[in-house]
Amino acid sequence: MMIVACSDNDDQSSGDMPVPPESYETVLNYFKEINAVPRPSRHEDKMREYLRGFAQARGLRLVEDNGNIIIYKDATTGMENIPMVCLQTHMDMVCVAADGYDIDFLTQGIEQYNDGQFIWSKDRKTSLGADDGIGMAIVLAVLDSKGVAHGPLECLFTWNEEDGLDGSAALSPDILKSPYMINIDWEGEGETCTGTAGGIMMAIMMPYQTETVGDDCAVLKLRIAGVAGGHSGVAITNGGASAIKLLDDFLNSEADGLRIADIDGGSAPNAIATSAEATVVVPYVQKELFTERFNAFMLEAQQQYAQTDLDMTYTVEPAQTTACMKAAETNLLLKGLSVAPQGVIEWSTEVEGMFETSNNVGVVGMADGICTVNYYVRGFNDEKMDGVADSIEQAYEVGTSPAVSDRYSSYSAWTADLNSSLMRMAREVWKSLFGTEMQLVRVGGGMETSNFAVSYPSMQIFTFGPNVYDAHTINEHVEIGSIEHAWEYTLELLKNIY
Repeated sequence: MMIVACSDNDDQSSGDMPVPPESYETVLNYFKEINAVPRPSRHEDKMREYLRGFAQARGLRLVEDNGNIIIYKDATTGMENIPMVCLQTHMDMVCVAADGYDIDFLTQGIEQYNDGQFIWSKDRKTSLGADDGIGMAIVLAVLDSKGVAHGPLECLFTWNEEDGLDGSAALSPDILKSPYMINIDWEGEGETCTGTAGGIMMAIMMPYQTETVGDDCAVLKLRIAGVAGGHSGVAITNGGASAIKLLDDFLNSEADGLRIADIDGGSAPNAIATSAEATVVVPYVQKELFTERFNAFMLEAQQQYAQTDLDMTYTVEPAQTTACMKAAETNLLLKGLSVAPQGVIEWSTEVEGMFETSNNVGVVGMADGICTVNYYVRGFNDEKMDGVADSIEQAYEVGTSPAVSDRYSSYSAWTADLNSSLMRMAREVWKSLFGTEMQLVRVGGGMETSNFAVSYPSMQIFTFGPNVYDAHTINEHVEIGSIEHAWEYTLELLKNIY
């Protein structure tokens, strides 16, 4: 391992005393700025505009490539011959709000609250966007620095990491020149990722026709809320509930004579649904019994998930509608939702507590005569993931019913090279700084490293980040002390690249 010192240059103050690197508080300031910019997945235009202004104000070269942003910064004096390093993060965030909270994520940023130990969203009513806003903030602090020693930098900000890894997949071949990539999109201090699951994101689209609600029918609105939810690649192993799946399990058990007028649930394919609701039509003579059965079903569910979903609530109340799905479409939808798996399908035999394959029903909704259900299949074996996707399509009788399937994004699992010089150096630096061994972790969530490994097979990749808790939920928060450690670690990594 070679440690390269920065020689005298204009990054120094008068005399021979070097300018100290910026404080980690610079990272906190940039995180606050980033959170003020609306950036839902697939809607990163305002963040691109912000990055353009950032680069222009500092005279940094910026390249746009198929929606991705790359900002370059020259090496500090004396480090010009160091190999270029790609610092990589993503622009988008998963936008989740508490039930009934009024926010337009397309036009409003995230207000945050610093309690001295953690940063949360204000009043804990929305997701925070620390995934991956805090990674972006670290990179921007490096780009804006005057006293940080580093070789040539190639800073890549991708789009739509959360909802399909589209930005990394769309990156032009050979545009990156760095032999090393440091991915700052990890959520555990003192850890590095050694492998990630692959994934298939798919949508089932089922056309439906409506019929008039008869006078002999009752209309009821059922709602389940307060489910803990979480990242579908991480929290899926906790054994918690899915509001969508719970709601369907009940409705499917009462399918005889039932019609659906509306159904809505979930917020994103990669987030376990925290709430779901359905407006249903039942024969009036069954109204009271139907209500009693729903209450009994949910009381049992609250007991079943008492350890994982403490705040689960439910309501059933009269509603109004003039039209509903016909019987055939209602039965097909309920059957499909019931048969398609939710949660861990097969456990790993190699890593304790990790799945081999899993599935999440992330979003369901009706609009313009189409009912759409979004799924996120994950796994460490492509053939097994395909098998799960096939079973979902079979549940909706795709090919023989009006339902159609769109597997709109897929990627394979990724395994890190533990023997690469970058990996060895990064682990040594961590131990030197903090006196502990860096932990090696395999994770069920997908990462852009999968796409980069395919496009740049010779590139050495390393990933790290501060402690981010409960990502993709309204309880998402990031630990301030670990941000400071992540900043110190970034500075040492950049000094030790050779």
